[in-house]
Order: sequence, then C-alpha cells, then structure tokens
Amino acid sequence: MKVIDKCFTLFLLGILTFGAYDYNKHHEKKNAIIRKYEHVDYRNVIGEIKTPREAQDYCIYFIDGGKIVLDSDGYKIWNSFKTIHETRKGVCVDGAVAGTALLNDDRYETEICALFDSSVSKQGHAVCVYQDPETGKFGSIGINECDFNDAVFNSLDELECRLASLYKSNHFDMAFCFKLPGSETKDYKIKFTSENCLIKK
Repeated sequence: MKVIDKCFTLFLLGILTFGAYDYNKHHEKKNAIIRKYEHVDYRNVIGEIKTPREAQDYCIYFIDGGKIVLDSDGYKIWNSFKTIHETRKGVCVDGAVAGTALLNDDRYETEICALFDSSVSKQGHAVCVYQDPETGKFGSIGINECDFNDAVFNSLDELECRLASLYKSNHFDMAFCFKLPGSETKDYKIKFTSENCLIKK
C-alpha cells in the first residue's frame, strides 16, 4: 500500500471515529436531558434552569421537531411553554418561547426576535434574545445550536446583525423584537407584515 493510501485511510478512520464520538456524545446528552425533565412539571423546570446555556440545552435536546400551525386568518399559533414542555414538540418559535419562559425568572430581560426576508413573507426564524443582568450585554438562544450567542453584544441591533449573518442564505433583512407576557401558560396568535408584528391575545 502506498504511503498516500495509508495516510488517506488513517484520515478517513479519524473522521469516522470523531464523527461517531460526536454522534454518541450528542445522543447521550439528549437522553440525559430528556430523563431529567420529562416527568417534571413545567413550573419546576422553569425554576431549575438558571442560565442561558442550560436553557439552550433544553431547547435543542428536549424539544423535538414540530410543525407550524396557522389559524383561518393566517396567524401562526405560538404555543405556551406549558404546552411545549408537555408535548416536547416545537419549531423555532417554540424554542424562542421556551427560552423566554426559562430565563425570565432569573433576572434576565428577554424578548422574542423574529427575523424575516421581506421579499418572501413566509420565510423567517425566531429566537429568544436576553440581556445579562450583570453586564447589560445581549445574547440569544433558540431551537438550533447556532442560535446560541453568549451575552457579548452591546445592543440588540448588533445581535440582530449577527443572527442575520448566521442565516445569510435566507436573506433576512427585517427583525421584530417583542415581549410575550404570560407565555408560560398562554398561547398567542401572531402574524407579521412588512411593517408590523400583529398579536392576537
């Protein structure tokens, strides 16, 4: 066997071993978080989770895929944290609601940040943005690992630019930030236009 073939074989073996390690590590963590929270009341989960990193892990490991549901007027149904926790189903908006519910009781100021491509009205993404109570800086959490940003941004605008750059293939050029009071137990219906965020309570 040529030296190049041996090196290539070792290289592939290294990638496969590392990939298997990452895959196993991911599923071990997912299973541990599911076991930790699946029989715990949603109110106790809110009390147990204290940091943005813990909230992010909950969003990516505990919440499984879901689907967007629209009402007859075209408003998206945003489930309460109680529903999200009990069903373990969700999309980006549910990750954003979960992040808000999990951090509000720990002195973090939170808002939902919805990003949109103004030329494609149905294309968008949502995260929870938070302000660190000690530093005053901003970070984010969401349904995807790449939604997580430590609180190092000086303003919401700076953080929004960072989030838009992560999803640059989506051409997000609009952002709405808003609060959803009582989203721990209350469902909302929300619709976005090119100028506004419409909320039905």
